[in-house]
Amino acid sequence: MTKRIKWTGLLSLLAVTILLISGCQQPLSNQDLSADPFTLPWSFDEEGRIISISGNSGGHTAGGNSDFQLSMDNTSGNALWHGVYCILLIDEEGVIKEVAHEQYSVPVGLKTQKTVTVEFPEDLEGPLGLCIVLPQHSSMATTLWVGSNRSEGAGPWPNIETCPCCLTEEVSRQLAETFVRNSPTFKYDGDMASLELVETLYPDIENAWQFCFRFESAHAGYGDRDGQMLAQVITPHEVIVTVEKGVVKNAIMDGEWDMVNQCMLDGIEISLAPIHEVDVQFMESDPVQVGVQIKGGLRDGCTTFHNATVTRDGNNVNIEVTIQRPRDAMCNQVYTFFEEYLNIGSDFESGVTYTINVNDYTTTFVMQ
Repeated sequence: MTKRIKWTGLLSLLAVTILLISGCQQPLSNQDLSADPFTLPWSFDEEGRIISISGNSGGHTAGGNSDFQLSMDNTSGNALWHGVYCILLIDEEGVIKEVAHEQYSVPVGLKTQKTVTVEFPEDLEGPLGLCIVLPQHSSMATTLWVGSNRSEGAGPWPNIETCPCCLTEEVSRQLAETFVRNSPTFKYDGDMASLELVETLYPDIENAWQFCFRFESAHAGYGDRDGQMLAQVITPHEVIVTVEKGVVKNAIMDGEWDMVNQCMLDGIEISLAPIHEVDVQFMESDPVQVGVQIKGGLRDGCTTFHNATVTRDGNNVNIEVTIQRPRDAMCNQVYTFFEEYLNIGSDFESGVTYTINVNDYTTTFVMQ
């Protein structure tokens, strides 16, 4: 009888021990993983604008959801901040999925905040990049850890030039219309009911569209005319807005008013761009399409890309690339760069050498 009691007690002790051990070995929850809170700011000092995203770099699970806080602070003091952004999950090769995209409009002196929920793919663990893209400013990324293993390396994350949504005509049209609505001329006395899209043009540039809008103003003139003596007369306007990869490249009203630089066209200096790199690319298509990636220089903070025109003379492809700046403007002396991609077609003979002249830069290629 005594032996039976001892064995019973021993078995009970063993069962409790097993339960304790098994309880300690349950899978880790999100809260058990290292959260590592972060805030990633992206500041445009010359413009007085800051976009930031904050959350936890760890504690995420495959197939689970995590929330992040996005804020946009417009401290520029003189201009509405508007455009489009997107948030992406990326790996070393590029985009895995688009988390969100949205047009934004932040008035001067205000800050906007919103919660962004990221749904992680079920079949991916390890490091991923959480990337914010502003097409006019490229991108920034931070590392997120999905699962508990942090032993492997993370990144480097690729630079994403534009949002996937910006490569569509519909989103580009929305950007163009928002640009017109927020322009000083329209905001001053534009008739909202009269604004209409009358035509869409398709320039020979990849992922670029031109949208022609018409609207009426209650007074003559352009821009913010507050304090001016104005003729009160219904004034029709026609605007052509060029959007390329999610960026308004130029906008001309009535053929004489530059809506980007807010001046008459005779107040703009147009010159040939300094060219730094020309890269010829062959697209996997039938027939093979030839593309040209051009990197050029902007001499100061007021200078922007203007236009690129392509002409053909036998085996020579001539591309004229121009830049523009407001005449007599006082600008930050900061040298920056622009990149333009042109599709020059497929009318080339296989095995033949062709010469490409981009302003004073010359290169050659042999057609595949």
